[in-house]
Amino acid sequence: MARGDEQQRARVEAFARQNWTALAAFAWRAYKEQGRGGLLIGWGAVEAWEAGQEVTVAPDYVTYTEVARFSRLIASYDPEKAIVIALTRGGDGGGTIEVQPMAEFRPTKAKVIRPGASFGAWTFAFEPPPPEALASTAH
Repeated sequence: MARGDEQQRARVEAFARQNWTALAAFAWRAYKEQGRGGLLIGWGAVEAWEAGQEVTVAPDYVTYTEVARFSRLIASYDPEKAIVIALTRGGDGGGTIEVQPMAEFRPTKAKVIRPGASFGAWTFAFEPPPPEALASTAH
């Protein structure tokens, strides 16, 4: 892995760790509704978060991609323990991470990610595991 790739991964890992419960809950809910997939987050959201801005994101959940590395991660991760995040060149990543009861969850429109559309994809696993993260956000 090139040094720039390592730095990028470290930055995304810090973002994922700090926002883990919401990201893991969102990913688990989407997995239960749509199957294996990954969260698609705009790089601008990570940069804004690093700058100390309050950041809210509504990641798209992608279940199919022509990007080989992203596709391999989607096929191989353990959704009960980890999530997959792909970073895009896109702007702010959208609205808010809203943790809703499963009955209220509505999947986003289908997104097909093509080679060159994303520029990094990783698997992350922190505590609590995704199913517990969703359970902890239920009111």
